[in-house]
Amino acid sequence: MESIGHELMNTDRRPGVALRTALVLAGLLCSTLAAPAQSPPKIEVVFRYDDYSSVSFTGFETRLLSVFEKTRTPVTIGVIPFPVSKDYRDSSPQSEIPLTEEKAAILREAIEAGIVEPALHGYNHQSRPKPLWGQFSEFKGLDRDEQMRRIRTGLEFLNKILNSDIKIFIPPWNVEDRTTHGVLESLGFLGVSSGFDGGGGAVNDKTSLKFLPATSDLARFYESLRSARRANCAMSVIVVILHDFDFAEVDAKRAVTNLAAFSEMLTSFAKQSDLRVSGMSEVMSRPEYGAALFAKNKKYMISENFIYPWLTDLFNLNTGFYLCEPYLSTVYPKSGKILFVYVVIVLLACIGIGFKVGRLVFAKWPWSVLAVWLMTLAVLAFLVFDIQKDADMSYKGLTGLLMFSGFLLGELLAFASLWLQRQRRFKRGPSEEWMS
Repeated sequence: MESIGHELMNTDRRPGVALRTALVLAGLLCSTLAAPAQSPPKIEVVFRYDDYSSVSFTGFETRLLSVFEKTRTPVTIGVIPFPVSKDYRDSSPQSEIPLTEEKAAILREAIEAGIVEPALHGYNHQSRPKPLWGQFSEFKGLDRDEQMRRIRTGLEFLNKILNSDIKIFIPPWNVEDRTTHGVLESLGFLGVSSGFDGGGGAVNDKTSLKFLPATSDLARFYESLRSARRANCAMSVIVVILHDFDFAEVDAKRAVTNLAAFSEMLTSFAKQSDLRVSGMSEVMSRPEYGAALFAKNKKYMISENFIYPWLTDLFNLNTGFYLCEPYLSTVYPKSGKILFVYVVIVLLACIGIGFKVGRLVFAKWPWSVLAVWLMTLAVLAFLVFDIQKDADMSYKGLTGLLMFSGFLLGELLAFASLWLQRQRRFKRGPSEEWMS
């Protein structure tokens, strides 16, 4: 049965599996060679595997856990206690399939070996009805009593069947709210691992919870690693989110690697003196990973998400890792200024183009005014609808909105200028041409 709960972090079309595997291995070699020869670890990598459940791919997950055990690499696994049986995006009633003893036994063995740290990954991962301008979410918007019931029930079930003491919560789709944080705090959770793009919402700066969001995926890991090295923080953390569909053994079309290449990647970490792999709770337990650092990183990541990658490279706006202080305080204002200049340039350029085109078209074919406006508005509406489907506007969406908004504004200015020109001509005497 197909695994549920796929929080896609990158939906761009990717190359074939063979090419992607070659790219991973090439990145592995380059990153190994780029690592400083003698230096204390300054980059921590945390692996987070989501959607382990009674309906996920047991055979594959057994082999994946063997890779982590063989390389002695810790991993945090987000476990869904009661996954729905069909489509997790469908909010209509569905049956639930509790975590089976077979799947629990596999995890218990890995937990006892010191490789796996289990995390609660929602209750059933089923989305609530998605609002027009909202995101898929199991918890966001639910009242406190219902959130408490779901989280407590899932926590007690997993603690019992896994013989564990779960302290980390991973919200489905990386989306939760302040009510969720309050419930987690009252139940004694250590922290939350969600995301930056809408996940986490407004955070209470007085909460005792720790925050360690996903910052990268396998496809972008080496890019994140290069950014962390370039930033030269005292300690940077890269939280890599994994799904079964990242691997060719499960989904050849969407995969970015396979188990053999992934094993080689993990093995190579031992040769990189500036890098180490840590458990999520180990990192979360440190005092600096509280709400204040999360809020600052969230602001930076949201602004950086609107900037084209070539601009982030050009101005060294490093991303893909959890930024530390004081580096964060210097790079955030820089990203804001670059984003502001970019918005102004694109908007003014498109206003100018719209004005020029409008003057030419409306003067020759006055009847085309309504048609051109309707076409531009239709494209704008399509862009807005496409963005709201996933509630995630990247640099592409922002650029599209700026272009068509600027073009429409330029057309309006062109129409206004032609109309004023016509009024002045009428004062001097009627003209045969409407807007000549």
